[in-house]
Parts: sequence; structure tokens; C-alpha cells
Amino acid sequence: MGADIVTTAPPETLHEGFRPVRLHRFRHRRFDGSWSGEVAREIVHLGLVVVVVPYDPVRDAVVFVQQLRIAAHLAGRAEPRLIECVAGLVDEGETVEEAARRETIEETGLTPDRMRFVRRWLATPGVADEDIHLFVARVSATEDGSLHGIAEEGEDIRRLVVPATDAIAMLDGPDLDNGHSLVAISAFARLHETLRRDWG
Repeated sequence: MGADIVTTAPPETLHEGFRPVRLHRFRHRRFDGSWSGEVAREIVHLGLVVVVVPYDPVRDAVVFVQQLRIAAHLAGRAEPRLIECVAGLVDEGETVEEAARRETIEETGLTPDRMRFVRRWLATPGVADEDIHLFVARVSATEDGSLHGIAEEGEDIRRLVVPATDAIAMLDGPDLDNGHSLVAISAFARLHETLRRDWG
């Protein structure tokens, strides 16, 4: 059953910066069939996003990236340089797979030779329209610790190569503590043996 939603005013741009924030006013049909009053919500607009788990089946290793996240600092993390999966926005005119490939190259310096779409989800639909598409990319992982990223975008990214079993074990530890990466590695854990067999 689809939800009936009626916009009651044009979106109002509250901030146009790194990510736009707009105020949306609407009414919707409630579960009991009646109509709600006007609801106002500020939404951060990110649109299509890709998350990628680069995986080397020969070394049986996952490639993470580590970079500074100011929100982690503001949230009180002692180490705000988070360990993450590759992620980024889909540019205009790109498919999600093209964006996943590009982000893998930009953030790790590794070029995937195969891509597998895994799943799609909404990260925080109460406050953002971020629509995430998860891929696993087959790569040949080289040395740990090399530096990558787009300088004009202020990126300072370190590549980390981790044995796949250790990467999966990170689900139960403190070092992997951001939502996208937790979902991505949880999904990868279910596919690990299949990918190792089919891609090795």
C-alpha cells in the first residue's frame, strides 16, 4: 500500500553548502484513513550514494580506507579518523556502478575488474534522502598504508588491507563504528565464501 502525500508548500532551501538542507511541508494519509495536519521536516539532500567493499579473493583480504570525519570528532570520538568502506556520491550522468568503480579508484588507487551489486538501503530516512547502493569490487590489493583521495576536495585517505576474517571480526569490536561500513561488512560476511570461490 503506497502512502498518499500532498506537498503543502514549495521546498524552502535553508542551507546551500557541502550538502543542501531544505524544509519540506506536507500532509499525508494516516494509517486509519484520515489526513494528518501539516508536517514540517528539514531534510539533508544527498541523493544516490555508493558504498563499496573492495575484495581481493587471492589474498582473501578486504580493503578499507581511513579518513578524518569531523562529525566523529564532534561526537566525542578519541580517534576521528574512521576506518570505513569506500563510499561517495553518484555524480550527475553516472550509473551507480560507474560511481562505485570511480570511488574505488579515487579512494584506494585500485581498479576493480569485477563488480557485484549486493543491496540497497536508506541510511537515516528521518533526516536525509541518502539512497545507498552497495557493491563488492574484485581488486588486486597491494601494499597497506598508501595515501589517496582528491586533493581539491580536501581528501586525505589511507588504504588499509585487512584479512577477510579479521574484517568480519571487526563487526564485534570498536574499530568499525560507522553505519555504512557495518551494514556493508555484514553483507560481505554472508557472501565471503561464495566470492572467494567464484572470484578466486
